[in-house]
Amino acid sequence: MKSEDKRGSPGGVYRKLASRYDDPAVVPSLPLILKLMISEREAAVLLALPGTKEEIGKRSVDETAFVEETLVKCFRNGLIIRRQTPEGVDRYSFPDIYVDCVLSDRRNNSLGPEYQR
Repeated sequence: MKSEDKRGSPGGVYRKLASRYDDPAVVPSLPLILKLMISEREAAVLLALPGTKEEIGKRSVDETAFVEETLVKCFRNGLIIRRQTPEGVDRYSFPDIYVDCVLSDRRNNSLGPEYQR
């Protein structure tokens, strides 16, 4: 999978993922931000949301351990949310309002000056 288009900006999986959060045409930096935060493989896992880790694992066709690690990492980074069902099962999904939350989250400043720009 090619991760950059002719202009040098992230394409493919990052652009698809960005469109799950917001319109990349309105927020053109979002694919770049996602590329700084997660790998293409992790982005592919997120494209299988929403669902339980088992449902996501089946749709993403990746190793169970990697899916679990990705969900934990992305939940901790604020990329996804986790809600528990009445039965006590964790379900992962995208937040309703995302861009402002991620951009203002100080935890992500550790990604360096390129992220901050």
